[in-house]
Amino acid sequence: MQELSQILQNLGTIYYYPARFHAGLVVSLVSKYCDGKVFFDPFAGSGSGLLAASFLGFRDSYGLDLLPMIDIFVEYAYEILNQGSRALTDTTRRIKNAFNITEVFKCCSEEELFYWYPSRVVPVLEKIWGTFHENVAFFDKNDLTWRPYKENIPWATFAILSLRITRKLSFTDDSVAKYYRSNVKRTKLRKLLRKNRNVEKIILLELENTMQKLLSLPKINIPKPQTHGFFDISEMEIPVSNVDCIVTSPPYLIAHEYVRSFKLDLKWLGVPMDKIMWLRKHEIPYKLVAYKVNSSLYEYYKEKIRESEKEHLIKYYENYFGSITKALDNIIENLASSSTLVLVLADTTLAGYKIPIGKILAEHLLANHNKLRLTEEFSDVIKKRKLFKKRNNTNPNGVTQENIYIYKWG
Repeated sequence: MQELSQILQNLGTIYYYPARFHAGLVVSLVSKYCDGKVFFDPFAGSGSGLLAASFLGFRDSYGLDLLPMIDIFVEYAYEILNQGSRALTDTTRRIKNAFNITEVFKCCSEEELFYWYPSRVVPVLEKIWGTFHENVAFFDKNDLTWRPYKENIPWATFAILSLRITRKLSFTDDSVAKYYRSNVKRTKLRKLLRKNRNVEKIILLELENTMQKLLSLPKINIPKPQTHGFFDISEMEIPVSNVDCIVTSPPYLIAHEYVRSFKLDLKWLGVPMDKIMWLRKHEIPYKLVAYKVNSSLYEYYKEKIRESEKEHLIKYYENYFGSITKALDNIIENLASSSTLVLVLADTTLAGYKIPIGKILAEHLLANHNKLRLTEEFSDVIKKRKLFKKRNNTNPNGVTQENIYIYKWG
């Protein structure tokens, strides 16, 4: 189990994803509480749970997420583990060749590009992404995912390594998902470009360092998880039934703005602006969802927020719990008999109140589903977090622990 945790951890360090499942925790949860043939994560994020389930013997694992990044993250991990060095050498060769081509991809206006990147790196990035869109893969506007031009091209490995390079050469902090112009990073980039005026050499050095991390991973044949991005869990029909186990971690109120965090990445990846706007309109808790939440705790904290000086936050509170409870009610109907539902949640702060998300959801689920039982509850301390320094909000220390709820169905 420790080896599996380390593999997932190493795969995840190549490109930062906010609130990623801690590798050790998800492996422990899946191995201890899950058995059967069908695994499901309806809020799949970066896909750690899906990969853990595939490693641990599940025949099928399915993952849904609003962000289409789930398709890239899981495909990348699958390519690295199943193709090994081939995926990395293929990607490195293609990026080297990109320096000499004329095809370019302009993701954004010049004003936006030069706001986020030094002017010297923009033409090189446009060539790399031109190679991706012309020779590696394209974004299918009908199926809303990426398609390789040829079979077995490690397209997701190319995408992830290109995203890493693009972030490294931007003015934003490459270890924090949210885009913002960092003065520290701008100074660091100026020094780097002054020391080495050849942008291509800087990229090749970054590629070499990244490859060393990934080449140490073992080559393993695992079942390929199935993923669906652009999936609004609160309104779309669940595409899987007779699920034996669910391990999932829904969003924590308004703790992260995932679409905003990945907006520029999605543009480089060729997602049209109208589709990005669709994602923003459907993101929890910004999408309006009217749904009856069957919980006295829910009503209690809603009244507390109403009495505060931040009454405008009620709409986010209602949208959040409306979306999550509606989604979970629909998901539970797809469980097989004697199956397990594991929810990983955290109490986050809204209007100065620490909202007990897990307890509110427990009240609702147990009241609405007679065959559902809450069999275990415990907490896991979060040891490593990415936080902005001197956060000026009602919860400057962020989320310090996650609460795990184990349910049995039937």
